[in-house]
Amino acid sequence: MGPRTVNGMVKDGVTTGLTFRHLRLTETACFREYQRNTRLWGEVGNEAFAEHVRSVGSGVLADSEPAEASEAPYRLYHAWLPRMMGLTSAQAADVRELMRGRPSSEWTDAQREWASALADCGWLNDVPVDLDSLVRRAMEEIIAIQNPFELREYLARVRALRPRVVVEIGTARGGMLYCFCQLAAPDALIVSIDLPGAPNCGGQTEAERRYFSSFVAPGQRIQFIPANSHFHATREALRTVLGGRKADVLFIDGDHSYGGVKVDFDMYAGFAAPGGLLTLHDTRLMPEHWGAGNDVGIFWGELQSAYETEEIVDPRGLCRPDRPEGVPASWGIGLVGARRSTADG
Repeated sequence: MGPRTVNGMVKDGVTTGLTFRHLRLTETACFREYQRNTRLWGEVGNEAFAEHVRSVGSGVLADSEPAEASEAPYRLYHAWLPRMMGLTSAQAADVRELMRGRPSSEWTDAQREWASALADCGWLNDVPVDLDSLVRRAMEEIIAIQNPFELREYLARVRALRPRVVVEIGTARGGMLYCFCQLAAPDALIVSIDLPGAPNCGGQTEAERRYFSSFVAPGQRIQFIPANSHFHATREALRTVLGGRKADVLFIDGDHSYGGVKVDFDMYAGFAAPGGLLTLHDTRLMPEHWGAGNDVGIFWGELQSAYETEEIVDPRGLCRPDRPEGVPASWGIGLVGARRSTADG
């Protein structure tokens, strides 16, 4: 069969106006485990879910079988548009070749059919990431434990920066990691440091990390360090992964105790690139509202005295568990700049 037209964009085997960089492909089994664990986390809370993750350990689902025998073994999805498509192993192989940038002159008939179908869905349009759609998915599907107003304001900064290196300390359900992957540079390195079974949100299983690996576009690289961020060995593992590079985005959202957040800042702030986004989440979190060990706000106050800072806070929200009905939780996202001089103090 000769070259066919895909929405007027594939002619004589040459692609114009198409991109496959917004496509993401994952194993159904890993995606289903993520869904089950997210539901469990919402039902039982942080500590019980952390115990579940510790009990699962580092094991993965046997032979990566789908959750249901009738389900296709792979899921194809767009980086921010809704819907997922079930794919057979053969179909996944065809789409994977398209994602890898195989020249259109070498496409098989099946790959041409896939390109046509995906173009009809609008999944191949070479357009910038839509922040509103990205935030919606991060709040509803790939869970970011964030205030949506604060998240969008912050992600606008990330998009403008187009980071080539991102380091996240505290990944939890993966929502922020997902957002970072979609907004980073095409050749970006994204690093996740998270302790499986940690009391703050529990971390994730190995199968879930396999799902998280699908967040990156072809050309990007994702690296997981499933370990305690407070260990010297973890910091050295990050140093090895970065290979002398600095993080354009360093997002600290791990242990929320005073000692925990301070250790994370002291150990990792030096990895932040000048002019980058050195960020703390939960800057409004205070123990008098959330209980002992929720101390990020106290440490943030100390940083404000010592550094140039900026805080993104939803003006409609409150950072307290006893909010009036309809008032959103506002945790605060803090940006740390240059250290103040003695004269400034």
